[in-house]
Amino acid sequence: PGPAKQYLSRVLLEKLAETDLKSAFSYAEGLPKLRSRQQALVVVASTWARSDRLGAINWANSIANERFREEVMNSLITVIGASNPEAGLDLAEAEGLFNSQTWGWTYTEIFANFAAVDPQAAVDRAMTLTNVDQRFGALREIMQTWSRQDPQGALKWLETFQSGNKDQLVSTVFRNWAEKDFDSAFLYVTQISDIKTKNNLLYTLGEELAQEDPNAAIALANSMPDGLLRTQLLGDIVRGWIERSPEEALKYIEGLPAGIEKNKILNAVVGRLSYSDPWSAMELAEKIPNGIYRMAGEITGGLIRKEGSQVALDWIDTLPDGSAKWRALQSIGWQLARNDPEVSVAYVDKISPGTARDNFIRNIASSWAQQDAFAAADWLMTLADGKAKQDAFNSINWQMANQNPEMALEYAEAMGKGDTQNNLLQRIAQNMVESDISQAEEWFRQLPGGDLKDHAMQGIVNGMMRSDPYRAAVFISEQPAGDAQSRLAVSVAGQWAQDDPDAAAEWAGSFTGDVRKQAISSVVSHWSRQDPLAAGEWVYSLPHDDSRENALQNYVSSTTWQYPEYAAAYATAIEDEKTRHNSIKNVANNWLRSDPDGTAAWLKRTDLPEEGKKEILDRIAKQK
Repeated sequence: PGPAKQYLSRVLLEKLAETDLKSAFSYAEGLPKLRSRQQALVVVASTWARSDRLGAINWANSIANERFREEVMNSLITVIGASNPEAGLDLAEAEGLFNSQTWGWTYTEIFANFAAVDPQAAVDRAMTLTNVDQRFGALREIMQTWSRQDPQGALKWLETFQSGNKDQLVSTVFRNWAEKDFDSAFLYVTQISDIKTKNNLLYTLGEELAQEDPNAAIALANSMPDGLLRTQLLGDIVRGWIERSPEEALKYIEGLPAGIEKNKILNAVVGRLSYSDPWSAMELAEKIPNGIYRMAGEITGGLIRKEGSQVALDWIDTLPDGSAKWRALQSIGWQLARNDPEVSVAYVDKISPGTARDNFIRNIASSWAQQDAFAAADWLMTLADGKAKQDAFNSINWQMANQNPEMALEYAEAMGKGDTQNNLLQRIAQNMVESDISQAEEWFRQLPGGDLKDHAMQGIVNGMMRSDPYRAAVFISEQPAGDAQSRLAVSVAGQWAQDDPDAAAEWAGSFTGDVRKQAISSVVSHWSRQDPLAAGEWVYSLPHDDSRENALQNYVSSTTWQYPEYAAAYATAIEDEKTRHNSIKNVANNWLRSDPDGTAAWLKRTDLPEEGKKEILDRIAKQK
């Protein structure tokens, strides 16, 4: 199977890299598909980093493709950070990735490893992060680790921490502490004087205690003052309790005095109970104002699982037309089609036309198609044309193409022209490419010209772009000029630029006229976000024509927000005066936030009218 083969290939490549690095690189670089080649090179470099960190880093820095270089560097950071967290973070910072948009679980995992060795040093390093979300993610992982070793030490540090996320970090510490030593954690909480903090932590402890002793957790919740927090905790406790011991939980609920708190607890319980005992859930829901309305979907799902499709449908029939019935139909459609498609199809005629019926049809088709896409398609063909039929077909076209592409093509040819046929053709073509590119190209060549062939072209290109952007580019270049070729050229140029901007740029420049202008702009839009320096130099080197002017405008627009200093270098080269002046204003207004002096010096050298300059310079002066 695919995943097993990929795993085995990775293991073997790692072994080869450990013993013969040169041969491992030779193998990886010889792979024909770009993405497979890149993935193999990442494996080799990561293995290399375990024995020669500096050598692997130097190799990664030699990669010309900025996006791939960053991918390799992230992998090296992961490997290095696993054994030496501080070194991994140092590398991330040196490479400019420490606060970048590529931040993810890799770095938070490194901080967790760091905390296991030196939690104080780990939090000190985390506090240097300027991105608030990233800093919180790192601190959360540190607290997870620190609280298992020394919860009171973690809490002592949190006393000095001032942030809106502080309560979440404190809760993390107490949750871990309670798992290890509930009594000590509870004693600590009872000595807290701040009522809000105390109640929040009692809530955390109550959730932990409920897993072992619901009655004790109820007693703890009842010790809290009346309010939303106490009610939420009681609901959480009873919701878990009813799964483990429904009779005891229901007895507790029956003993509660009537009122808002009881209703809220019932709301929390009904949804959970619906899955195991829908009839009891129904009885409880009837005791809550609008309970059936709110819980109709959950109850219906439970009835299907416990009693079967027909019982669930009979119950839905007892509901009056309105929101409760709509919720029930939303819930039942996919389950009903999976278990009993014939019953679900027959029930469609009982539903009044409208959104509920349309959604029910789509849910039936999607679920049925998982077992037999063409049986679902045959049923859809019997329905009247309209949005419901089109949406349902769109939800199953990928399953039709996967299960039997030849039969799917017959369906597509039998359909009338329109979006439904177009979407199915695109999916069939994409599926063929993913199975056998050469066979897909041969099939495409035999198609008659026209809309059908144009939409098949879209699907083939979509499939090629996932594995071989160069082949997609060659394929498009071979097609006759026209709207379909133009549209796809622009799309492929932009997508290809994410992996190989130099190649994409050269290819985009090979076109003429409006296609060239749009394709170049598409490349610039993506390239400028990855490597603004290289993208800007390339745009500036273009021949002075409409394509260059359009590319300059696109480059400045794409870089103004994130890289205003680069945008400034090219905004003044825009030939259209009105566009140039507007671009200069936009660049200045963004740049002044980070470098007011640099902005002012640059602005004075531009040809922006004095009135416009004065307005921005006055703003800079006030900012100082």
